[in-house]
Amino acid sequence: MFASDQRGSAMSLIMLAPLVGGAIGPAMGGAIAQRWGWRWVLYIAAALAVLCEGLFMGCFGETYRAAILRRRNTKLGKRGGGGGVKKLWHSITRPFAVLFGSAVLVALSAFAGVAFSFFYVMSISLPVILTQEYGFSPAETGAAFMSFSKTQHPQPVRVRTTNTILGVGSFLSVLVCNFGLDRIYIALRGSSPNAKGKPEYRLPLCIFGGFAIPLAVTAFGWVAEYRLPAPWLLTCVSVLGFTLLLTMVPLSAYVVDAFGMYSASAMTGVIVMRCLAGTFLPLGVAPLVERLGYGWGFTVLGGVSMGLAVVPVLILVYGERLRQRSEFTRDG
Repeated sequence: MFASDQRGSAMSLIMLAPLVGGAIGPAMGGAIAQRWGWRWVLYIAAALAVLCEGLFMGCFGETYRAAILRRRNTKLGKRGGGGGVKKLWHSITRPFAVLFGSAVLVALSAFAGVAFSFFYVMSISLPVILTQEYGFSPAETGAAFMSFSKTQHPQPVRVRTTNTILGVGSFLSVLVCNFGLDRIYIALRGSSPNAKGKPEYRLPLCIFGGFAIPLAVTAFGWVAEYRLPAPWLLTCVSVLGFTLLLTMVPLSAYVVDAFGMYSASAMTGVIVMRCLAGTFLPLGVAPLVERLGYGWGFTVLGGVSMGLAVVPVLILVYGERLRQRSEFTRDG
């Protein structure tokens, strides 16, 4: 829907939703659970999901050119309506064909999966640390995803007024991406009328975020290990929110630019890998912390992330050459 010169700004706003929702949700959930019980968290979430689905089905129209033309041809009788099961199977398997048909996408998906899984790692670790180590109540723990302030008492530190944390980090990252992603792309492409942009021009911000995430994760672990003031801990969460979005927005813009008409399937492949990593990687956090403690446990996680941070660097350097080996990303 957007030209390459404007796509980065649009994608930065779209990618804001998951992380801001992850900041607002725990705050609301903690307050609801403390006042009415945990079941009402599920009831309200289900009701909101039904409402959103109704709005999607009723208000969103098809914008994909190929699908619109295919429907038009069907109505004109140029194509039959048979083969429904085969088409469904093709639609289900296409994301995996695109994913495993491109070495670039496999590498980026692994990098993105581990990076984004830290959002879930933080989501399950932060409540435990705040309640057990800092004495927060459930409502205060939920609000900590959004706000904190330091009271006059050194222990425990309580949530009182609004100084946004994860939400502020995400919001600042969106501002950076909204302002810089397209400008970096245009600057690297050049202003010549014959200048041609490359998908790799989307990656500089992603590279910065990829190397900053391990530092934020490691710092979070050591602050929790030594029970430093809660504002320090929550600042690490804010920095993580900033770096996560700074990584994911340019990566998504790269996938859309590189895969063209296959971008929907390519993004689906990235999301599948991200969800798998977000499901299984957090399961190893508790055993890791029990064995090594928060400091060294999160240092190990940061080391894994640091090892994968070279992926966007390699793609920036060799990506154009690697893309020619896949039918889904081959130029021309």
